[in-house]
Amino acid sequence: HEEKRAAVSYCTDCDFFICQECVDLHRSKKMLKRHQIQSINETLEGGSTKEDIFQCSEHNEKKKLYCHDCQQMICAICHSVGGHKTHSVSFINDKLGELNRSTLTQCVLSARGQTKALSNALQEVEASEASLQQQSADAVEETLAMKEQLIVMVTRRCDSLV
Repeated sequence: HEEKRAAVSYCTDCDFFICQECVDLHRSKKMLKRHQIQSINETLEGGSTKEDIFQCSEHNEKKKLYCHDCQQMICAICHSVGGHKTHSVSFINDKLGELNRSTLTQCVLSARGQTKALSNALQEVEASEASLQQQSADAVEETLAMKEQLIVMVTRRCDSLV
């Protein structure tokens, strides 16, 4: 991608963290459909991967850093002497906290929007209920008035026949 996107899942076949667009691509392309996709939390909580995702295969060191430029986990050696030397990195725990805060913020904003929409829908339902109650009361009143008119008409007709 030209723009950086937050990783939301991990593909065990690609051995790479992927964004939502890439998850959708994996689900839609025939040759990628069989790839095993895991949520980030599932992966980090010990989900099964082809190899230990926290172990650097190049330096046999534990991956403790997240490279923002490459959007992948790296070890300290990769950062200090490897191809990530000039890249922007942060500790994995910091990155996960950032992702969790970002996800939580998105959820809260979404919930606020849904709360407003639900509140508007509730107001419409209440207005419709009030309108229906008024229409019902009007119909009952009109029916009673017609009943009274019919009684008067029938009484007059009976009186005229006698």
